[in-house]
Amino acid sequence: MRTLFGVPQDTLLVGVLVAMAVVAAILAAAAIRNPLLPRLAWRNVPRRPGFAALITLGLTIGTVILSSAFTTGDTMSQSVRTVVAGVLGSADEVVFVPAPVQRSGFDLAQSIATGSLLTGVTDYIDQTQVQQITSVLGNDPRVQAVIPVALEQAPVSGDTQAFAAQINLLGVPANTPFAPRDATSDTEERIEALQPDSVYINTEAANALGVTSGQTINVYAPPNSPPQQWHVQAVTRLGDLGGGEATVFVPLDRLQALVDHPDQVNEVLVINAGGPTERLNNSWPLIVELRAAFLDDNTARRLARAMSSPPARDLISRAISNPDTTGRLQQKLQRLQADIEQPNAWQNPEFKALAQDPEVLSRLANRLPNVVTRGNTPFAAAVAGPGSSFRVIDVQSIAQDQADRWGSAFTDLFVVLGAFSLFSGTLLIVLVFSLVALERRTELGISRALGARRRDVILLLALEGGMYSVISSLFGLGGGLALALAIIALAQGLVEQYGFHLEPVIQPASIGASYGLGVILTFVAVSVTAWRSSRFSIVTAIRDLPDPPGGPPGRRSLVLSALPFVVGPALVVFSLEHRLSLVYAVGIAVAIVGAALLARWVLLRLGLRGPERIVFTLAGLALIGWWVLPIRLFPPVVEMSFLSGVTMLLGAVWVLAYNVGILRRLRLGAGRGMWRLSTAYVAANRFRTGLTLTMFALVVLSLTLSAVMLTATRVAYADPEAVTGGWDIRVQSSQPPRDLRQVLADGGAVSPDVFTAIGTASPLRVEGIQTDTGSHWQSASVLAVDDAFAQAARTPLTGGDSNAWQQLTQPGTAIIGGALLTPSASRLQVSDSEGRGFHPVTLWLRDLRSTQPAVRVQVVGVADARGPFGMSIIANQATFAGWPAPEQSNYYLAVPPGANARELAAGVGLSADDLKASTIGDELRLVEGVRGLLNMILQGFMGVGLVAGVAALGTLSTRAVVERRRQIGVLRALGFSARAISVGLLLEATLVALLGAVLGVAIGLFVAQNTVTFLSRLNPELRFAIPWDQLAGVVLVALAAALLMTLLPARQAGGLTPAEALREA
Repeated sequence: MRTLFGVPQDTLLVGVLVAMAVVAAILAAAAIRNPLLPRLAWRNVPRRPGFAALITLGLTIGTVILSSAFTTGDTMSQSVRTVVAGVLGSADEVVFVPAPVQRSGFDLAQSIATGSLLTGVTDYIDQTQVQQITSVLGNDPRVQAVIPVALEQAPVSGDTQAFAAQINLLGVPANTPFAPRDATSDTEERIEALQPDSVYINTEAANALGVTSGQTINVYAPPNSPPQQWHVQAVTRLGDLGGGEATVFVPLDRLQALVDHPDQVNEVLVINAGGPTERLNNSWPLIVELRAAFLDDNTARRLARAMSSPPARDLISRAISNPDTTGRLQQKLQRLQADIEQPNAWQNPEFKALAQDPEVLSRLANRLPNVVTRGNTPFAAAVAGPGSSFRVIDVQSIAQDQADRWGSAFTDLFVVLGAFSLFSGTLLIVLVFSLVALERRTELGISRALGARRRDVILLLALEGGMYSVISSLFGLGGGLALALAIIALAQGLVEQYGFHLEPVIQPASIGASYGLGVILTFVAVSVTAWRSSRFSIVTAIRDLPDPPGGPPGRRSLVLSALPFVVGPALVVFSLEHRLSLVYAVGIAVAIVGAALLARWVLLRLGLRGPERIVFTLAGLALIGWWVLPIRLFPPVVEMSFLSGVTMLLGAVWVLAYNVGILRRLRLGAGRGMWRLSTAYVAANRFRTGLTLTMFALVVLSLTLSAVMLTATRVAYADPEAVTGGWDIRVQSSQPPRDLRQVLADGGAVSPDVFTAIGTASPLRVEGIQTDTGSHWQSASVLAVDDAFAQAARTPLTGGDSNAWQQLTQPGTAIIGGALLTPSASRLQVSDSEGRGFHPVTLWLRDLRSTQPAVRVQVVGVADARGPFGMSIIANQATFAGWPAPEQSNYYLAVPPGANARELAAGVGLSADDLKASTIGDELRLVEGVRGLLNMILQGFMGVGLVAGVAALGTLSTRAVVERRRQIGVLRALGFSARAISVGLLLEATLVALLGAVLGVAIGLFVAQNTVTFLSRLNPELRFAIPWDQLAGVVLVALAAALLMTLLPARQAGGLTPAEALREA
């Protein structure tokens, strides 16, 4: 996990170490100043081993949560990054010249991540031009190798295959520093060692072709020529020069001769020196050096003038503050903003690099006319002119940033679940140590009578807590690592069938941060509890009597009460100036709490205790209302889920704790007496009731959140037709749409009649607007489909007319993906404000490639967001008849039951050079693996939360008996039977547990809905669904655990004789 609540892990580690040093210094100074304090603090460990074990267990759980979350997060992040790095292979930067005609709508990040980055979008250059690149880099120690290569795609088949598959052909020069490595022996397979008719193929190609070392493959290149028969000399591993794509390695001169490009290459791979981290760190400086060398000064001046204009500055500022702008893109835009503020920005090499960056251009292109082309390719030339023909892409950096985005679902879940679990652990620490202080109240009172001051009592408890925190954090660290490794091991067995490999990652920084945070949080919780527990009267403490009511509050209490009332509005003002959504929400919540505390101080000062109930009830309702009402100035962040859950829980606990006494009025017949006693005690001890309610509700809330997230991931991929849209094969083409049936018939490799449906869906990049919402033009993705597609599509509709797919055969109608209904600042959002259900809305769309008039479409349906069109506007291609034809096309094919989709896809790919076919089912295998992985992790966190909850309930039940021995003795002396005492305690526990369960489920569902909504921005397939059966199970298990943990202390308390109870009290 790289950040926690927005704080980088390295910064967090430094802060934790400093805090630990401060704590150690305070405790050491106290021990040196008064050597008796540590002896008094630590003598109870051997005297009460059972109690010490209970405290250690309770404090350990918090660190278990931290360390398991950090380790699991590190493993997930590293696994995704390793997969992406393996897909891309050894290259860190790629230099190329764009092809004259590129595929419009080519998605840079997705293409990089799938390993097909530059296939078909690069032009050939003479090998002599490579010298320009090597001269720029010179003898730079950051560069290990510069390798010119030729990359082509061609149909390839094995000896036993009926169809050919599209395979990459990679021409590599002899004596290259990087050679593919054997898949079995891991030895280098040198290109110069190949025989004249031999090649190397990687494992992906071997699996696709069904061949092994020693067999023959047939390569159908160039088109309409006899196949080349090559001998497989060795099978190499994935992740080398060929990356993760199926690749055939051949000598460069042989491939140049085959495609008739002698002495020419179409890519130059730059490989950085050092380990993975060093290579990644060196990537951007090298990108700056290369891009600055290939951009002439006149062009740089024009770009600097355009990007320094007020509209451009405003656009860049808004792009930076956009919540969808994260990671490297945000850093690049911030650098660009700083660069254009400098004089002579056009001379700055970094500005030249950013002005050519495809990520920056794609974000700014649609809003900066006359600066970049409005074409849809990520390699759109910023300018035309001499010296600007080369393009430089930092492939590994972009891919790793994309990997981090893919892993954001894991990270966001860890932040939310980990934060709630951490809060549960902290609250458990408070409960456990409150029990310690309660058990030793008489002892502490005697110490005060013998001359100890309140400060000494606080230090005494803090020293004892410090010892427990150090020891329990060590146990928690080991337990958390064991738990994380167990989850990873179980998950690996589940997801390896999908080709996803998990390698446990234990980083020292994460270990240090989790241990340090465990110690600090434990110590802080213990210190706060010690401060509160030290507030007692010496006489009443020695006699174990309740403390007398305090007098009017003083100035110190006024300062403490007014502080949040002042800090809250200050945070709001600060957040408005800096557009910090989390700080804004915190400020509002703190202001509400401060207002309640200040009003309470005034009432107590006036001697009025009755209105205190009204004040805190209103404050609690205000905290709940603040989150329930749709009042938002800023887009949400994932930490909002935790903040909303905690503050709503605080408000609800205030409302219940101050009003639970109303339940005494219920008439329950024979059990009315015990019911009134139980509810009276709950109402009289508001702090204990509130603490118990909070802990119980927090446990149920965490379990509810986990259950809903489990259901969301299951529902997301449970319906095959919703995920695939009813299609089995997707075909991409770099040419405009044409009759695919005729193409297949002419190709002869596969008959079009074997397919049950063939539909065309051509992508268009447009801008759209919904005029009745007062919005502005925003980017959108359109699929222009033919009638065959509309008639055969089986993607479920979640809104609109049930026959919307049939209506799509009419020009001017459209269906939108469900993801477009969710808010987003970077794309078009469709809004329907006419009440329940979806009602037709009107959109206007304009082409980004031309100046043709905008077209009007009526949205008649909403397609399931889980399908392949979840973020698209689907309209009949006749709607755009006045626009230029799409520059590329996609086709979707359905196969009959029992047919081999892979073989048919291979036949489609063999029918024409520009067709690249893939089976949709294979593409979903990794998605299924990720889903299983999420389920395993969520189940693990649910288990930890349940353990923490049971421990908390046991602690609460034990405390309820310990602190009430005197009352129990009095009740027994008044004639209450042992059974009545036990039933009363069980009634009390049941009441609190039931209220806590209701709160936990209600607030948990609210938090879960907001979390799913937030995650669905990048994962539109996630859908909020309530698993009522699982929630019923959660409530029943929680209630059963509460009663079970209360039963033994209740029976023990009921068995006390009046004399024993009064004497022990």
